[in-house]
Amino acid sequence: MKIIRLDTYGAKLVLFVYLLAIGLSYFYTIVYKVYNGDFISKDVLFSNHILLLIAILTALPYLFVYKLYKRYRKKELQDCLPMEFNIMLLRNITWGLLLLSIILLLTGYGQMGTSTGIDGSILSYFRAAVSKLLVRPWVIAFLLLSQKRKNIIITTILFLIQSLLAHSLGGCFQLFLILLLRLGDNFINIVKRYFVFILIILLTFPAIISFAYDFRAQLRENEMSEETKTDIIFGKLCGRISSFSNSAYILQNSLQVAYDSKDIPFFFYFYDTLRFWGYRHEFGSIGSYVETAIKHSKMEYNQTMPGVLGIFAISFIKSPYTFIFNLLYTVFLMLMIFKLVRKIFPNASNIAFLLIIGFCTSGDISELSNSIYTLIIMWFILSLSNKVLWKKRKSVFYIQ
Repeated sequence: MKIIRLDTYGAKLVLFVYLLAIGLSYFYTIVYKVYNGDFISKDVLFSNHILLLIAILTALPYLFVYKLYKRYRKKELQDCLPMEFNIMLLRNITWGLLLLSIILLLTGYGQMGTSTGIDGSILSYFRAAVSKLLVRPWVIAFLLLSQKRKNIIITTILFLIQSLLAHSLGGCFQLFLILLLRLGDNFINIVKRYFVFILIILLTFPAIISFAYDFRAQLRENEMSEETKTDIIFGKLCGRISSFSNSAYILQNSLQVAYDSKDIPFFFYFYDTLRFWGYRHEFGSIGSYVETAIKHSKMEYNQTMPGVLGIFAISFIKSPYTFIFNLLYTVFLMLMIFKLVRKIFPNASNIAFLLIIGFCTSGDISELSNSIYTLIIMWFILSLSNKVLWKKRKSVFYIQ
């Protein structure tokens, strides 16, 4: 009987980052008695024991996704089916989408906190159509599959430019997770080999993060409310990676949610998955609800992530049936991503894992549905290319 070694070390590193952020966020709240992240400086009314329970519940979705990953990774290694895949086509499409996105962002379209609506002009329709071709899944797939250093470097630079032009640091974090997943078992060897360099980075890490957030604040033309490096690292960074404070604050304001429950649609989570196609329910998105009703912000185009626990809390307050529907719907979309990616790419479980794990922080179901829509587009384009356009090309990636 052949023994298959299940190499999940890279995924464990990614999981550790999120769980560490949850743990540090929890300790930040019990020490300073205020929340971090989107609700930084908001007073904590829960006891430490309740906060610990919330932290554990916040971690459960990440652990569930990791369990799914292990299951599909094992199946992937057991089947070990040969796959013909055109890595050059994937590269060309990824670069093309990145360049298109960069051009649009240079015009101000798609930047954080700006409107992406259609004003009736041909240009607005074109921009809206291009914005539907989400670049993140393409970047994740290519960077996890490509073996050429030059292509990886170019893609990384383009993705960083695209992220910064969008006034976001999310691209930097996404690249960090991709790096961890690619390193896998080699992580320890890399740490040993470059120990001094890594130590210097760790020692200067607070200054680096402080500079990064200050730079982002300048891009967004606003000021940071966090003054100390402790607030920036534990209050800002950990709060953005973890949804602990968001979920806790929503639970803390459950009476407000109960009061608003009559206005929250039964299928609010399902409606959020239709925004990709231009459907807008009068309720708006759940992210905008949290931004306005829970956070009491007047930023018109901003949204605040509720986190998976926050979503399920809102769902249960609305109705136990809404909770059950949203839970099953979420699991269904996760499973669909794993199955779809497996039909398109080699090394599929790693790609699916990164496409899903971020959702556990945001709780934004459109992250899952938009990934599915993009995967279907990928499947169509790459399948068509294999059959028609690229039959005689040699730049094909084989995996056994």
